[in-house]
Amino acid sequence: VGSYCSKLDVNFIKLYEPKLISSKYSITLSGHTHALNRRNIWNTRRVFFLTPQIMMNDLSRGACPATDVKCLVVDEAHKALGNYAYCQVVKELCNYTHQFRVLALTATPGGDIKAVQQVISNLMISRLEVRSEDSIDIQPYSHQRHVEKFVLPLGPELIAVQSLYLQVLEAFTRRLLNTGAILHKDIANLTKYQIVLSREQFRKNPPGNIGGVQRGVAEGDYALCISLYHGYELLLQMGLRSLYAYLEGIMDGSKGMTRVCNELCRNAVFMEMYEKLKVTFSSESTLLTSQKGPENEKQFIYSHPKLQKLEEVVLNHFHSQAASGGPNTSGGKVDGASTRVMIFSSYRHSVQEIAEMLNKHQPLVKVMTFVGHASGKNTKGFTQKEQLESPIRMVQRMGRTGRKREGRIVILLAEGREERVSLQCCYYIFADYPLGFRLIDLHSGFC
Repeated sequence: VGSYCSKLDVNFIKLYEPKLISSKYSITLSGHTHALNRRNIWNTRRVFFLTPQIMMNDLSRGACPATDVKCLVVDEAHKALGNYAYCQVVKELCNYTHQFRVLALTATPGGDIKAVQQVISNLMISRLEVRSEDSIDIQPYSHQRHVEKFVLPLGPELIAVQSLYLQVLEAFTRRLLNTGAILHKDIANLTKYQIVLSREQFRKNPPGNIGGVQRGVAEGDYALCISLYHGYELLLQMGLRSLYAYLEGIMDGSKGMTRVCNELCRNAVFMEMYEKLKVTFSSESTLLTSQKGPENEKQFIYSHPKLQKLEEVVLNHFHSQAASGGPNTSGGKVDGASTRVMIFSSYRHSVQEIAEMLNKHQPLVKVMTFVGHASGKNTKGFTQKEQLESPIRMVQRMGRTGRKREGRIVILLAEGREERVSLQCCYYIFADYPLGFRLIDLHSGFC
């Protein structure tokens, strides 16, 4: 019995499974497969494509004959941490037999040695084999990828708002500094994640000079500063429009941050900054466009220098393909070959902003957005695990290009803080902080 545990893509498996293994011996199991039929399926087939959760359920029900499993193939093996389903499957199989092999595959084994060792231990790996793009047996299946990086200055408009925003941060962060709740005095370089860690430490070991009432006040100040630093990251990485959308949610009560709203309303510098943003963006008839141009057409406001560079790169790509290919560029076809651009963004609002900007250039550019499900409040700080996974996501994103033919990767960074973080994380080629819409994947071929 062979078993393949992966994040199941049923359509993909159905397409390629018959070409790999005769359907007489293989089957794809999904959550729609009736539980009563599973025992018979496990006894009559030899190769199974399924998620680890489904296999774990079948093992626990006794539907899967554990002693007959001889090979377990694990894709995206770096997920085998903690109590993830991969780990549960291996442990459950070991309760019945040790006579099986594990083949684990991953392009990104982990953020550090400790994480890699956990995967090795959890999957009982005894031998490692490493392949890179330069490996002889990989070269026939890989294509060259050209990586370009552009570091863009913030520009006078963003710098002016940044100056006001830092004054607001100074006013509220100073309260935590004065009580000894935080010790980091470089407010401009303080991060939301550092404040989250500080709050956790404060809760475990509060300073002796802070009483019960003061602890409650400090908790409120922590929540306020985490919200403000989230907005600061949006300002530097995404731009003015994303910042305004976030602050508007606080001020109109839709985010449920009543205390934060009340505190900010009493800060004159914040209200000055917010009113300036409101004048620029609140009168937009759509989410992303405002004032009319000379030909009575709405003009797009570039709320971050990255947007202008992004637009330039995308247009140059399609124009160059059209010049060398023929008339079908607008349909994604250039001289019979497909050309696609993938733009990664970590903030839902910026995805809409980018789409609106590029939609101006139809039919040369046809835009489709893909947005995942929202996960919790926007002010939630990134955990240490999430920060370690960030460079992994960048490597995975870069792997989306150059699969069919040569590819091009363009990385956009804001000068200053974002640029420094990227350099610090160059251990993983280029880090994804996540740093907004700074990774552009231009390639001829499908992802």
